[in-house]
Amino acid sequence: MRYSPLRLRHEFNLGGARSLGGQDFVTSHQLSGTYRFHLTDRWNLALSGNYITTGLTPAAERLIAVEQVFPDVAYALYQADFLVGFNLFYGKIRLSLDTALYFDPYLALGGGVIWLNRGRVGAGTLDAGIAFWTGKSTSVRLGVKDSVYQEERRLSKSIVQNITGHLEVGILFGGEGT
Repeated sequence: MRYSPLRLRHEFNLGGARSLGGQDFVTSHQLSGTYRFHLTDRWNLALSGNYITTGLTPAAERLIAVEQVFPDVAYALYQADFLVGFNLFYGKIRLSLDTALYFDPYLALGGGVIWLNRGRVGAGTLDAGIAFWTGKSTSVRLGVKDSVYQEERRLSKSIVQNITGHLEVGILFGGEGT
């Protein structure tokens, strides 16, 4: 039995993310907002949007300084995803006789759109992490999101895998848990 049932509840999350590598010349930070509708305690549908800021890596700055060449890069400005999520199991860690921390490891899979500086592209997205339930109506999510898309640059194009680590805080409304 769950401490706070999720069935038919709405969850709103705000958070941030940072790129974990994969691109040689660009690093990114993201501000995100997610709406999640919990169909059951295990299944949910999520719609998320990200505002992305980018910067050059030290490798790109060296290329500019030493070779006088600006790298041929494309970078993301915004991202929107629709994901279907599944909570793998429901867990509890007893912190004391009176206090417990409840959690759900989760996987989410879906697609979306990424707006690059050179146009818009479709993306496939996988999100994996742990949702911690800090009360009957609050959550903290820690995860890794992997988005795969085709990136077109001025001189070339390739399939890109953008992996980000993210942290979100959320609040739950409605449903059977209220």
